[in-house]
Amino acid sequence: MERNVHEALGEDNHSIIKRAVKAIADGNAREIGELMTEAQELFDRKVAPACLQELTAPKLHQILSDEKIKEYAYGGKGVGSQGDGTIQFIAKDEMSQKSLVQY
Repeated sequence: MERNVHEALGEDNHSIIKRAVKAIADGNAREIGELMTEAQELFDRKVAPACLQELTAPKLHQILSDEKIKEYAYGGKGVGSQGDGTIQFIAKDEMSQKSLVQY
């Protein structure tokens, strides 16, 4: 289990960061959103099992899997301590951003 955490926060994270830097430079919001979703899935698969009692985050996952939110955002992930605190999304456009906030 410790190896998974090390991989996730090391080489796996570096791979995502490298691709995110390129997507930002290219102005590719869709790719950034997809990478955020990938990063969350990586965290859930490799890091959360090391501390399930604190990192299960049912509210986070309920919101991330909400189909209505998927209409407005290219992707998203938990930020901060990865509990049920804060979620960051990449909205598809300005109107989607406003709709997402209102929703």
